[in-house]
Amino acid sequence: MVRFILGVGVMLAISILDIRFWLRKAYIIYGGTWILLISVETLGFAGMGAKRWIDLYVFSLQPSELMKVSLVLALARYLHFQGEERIKHPKALIIPTL
Repeated sequence: MVRFILGVGVMLAISILDIRFWLRKAYIIYGGTWILLISVETLGFAGMGAKRWIDLYVFSLQPSELMKVSLVLALARYLHFQGEERIKHPKALIIPTL
């Protein structure tokens, strides 16, 4: 029950923030998530048969779950600033594909 209440509280706090905040911080969040994914190799421990968790002493974190959200944020920011005409061309999708 405590985790549920904490999760709802975090969800509400995130939803209150202005969308421009997330737009500005999208690449920073994406880069931070990449650092977490790389740190799994050195700081990670095996859980359920795979080494994909980071122990933060209060809770365990699986960075691949954060990457799902940060990738959507980063792609949304990239495509938002490209413009409608440019997105129609396949060349504009080379960078996000990489």
